[in-house]
Amino acid sequence: MTPLILFDIDGTLLKPGDPVHQQALLDAVAEVYGVQASLEGVPLGGMLDSQIVRLALEKESMPLETIRQGLAQTMHRMGERYVELLGDGERRSWLLPGVEALIARMAPEFILSVLTGNATGVARAKLAAAGIGNYFPYGAFGDSADHRHELVPVAVDLVRVQTGFAPQPGQVVLIGDTPRDIEAAKASGSRVVAVATGRYGIDELADHGPDVVFPTLEDVEQVYAVVRELTAG
Repeated sequence: MTPLILFDIDGTLLKPGDPVHQQALLDAVAEVYGVQASLEGVPLGGMLDSQIVRLALEKESMPLETIRQGLAQTMHRMGERYVELLGDGERRSWLLPGVEALIARMAPEFILSVLTGNATGVARAKLAAAGIGNYFPYGAFGDSADHRHELVPVAVDLVRVQTGFAPQPGQVVLIGDTPRDIEAAKASGSRVVAVATGRYGIDELADHGPDVVFPTLEDVEQVYAVVRELTAG
């Protein structure tokens, strides 16, 4: 069976803290809800865009039912707005060390997918602007579920529907940079490789019990070998 490798985007494939993404989110919220929200005090690392929108609007005392009613439209508009704001801007310079070589090494042997808190339109635009979109035909996104741990089954089901192959938990590896990535993998019984290229250090990630932690993905052959070993059973 071909293993399924799930890559987070921000902090794993690309540098975190994309200001265009944050502005697109706030612009979409303003258009849909008529509120000038703020992300101050809202946790971002490992969160879904849908969760971030909800938390930002709860700070504005908006009723949860009102938030839910506009959420799908907000996620869609966020993707459009990201493309508008990015324009001809590129994201290749945002690729983290080793990423492009690693996914090129893995692509012939594994099924690759993204698993990200980004709304679908934002994620697809980022990957395309970074020049790596073609490596990821599958994806579970921040508008695909309410919580991050629900995204692993979403990704697995998508692969099953489109390929006829149903990866078992031991054949799924999530590569991510936050404790929430680790928790999402564990909740689904999947294996997890943590990488300290985001907002969390090696020790902090190790405290959450991933299968392995790397400082970066630069040592392509080592990361590749570990992923093969994790899925060998």
